[in-house]
Amino acid sequence: MSIEDVPKIRRVVTGHDDQGNAIVEIDEICRHFKQGRGNAYI
Repeated sequence: MSIEDVPKIRRVVTGHDDQGNAIVEIDEICRHFKQGRGNAYI
């Protein structure tokens, strides 16, 4: 399976601001992963 066949996996990291409101700190497409067992990607 080539890198083009792998589904786009997003990495979303959330947190809270000083007032306690939920915020998104990181929202990106993962580009560094490897094939795990079977068709699992990590």
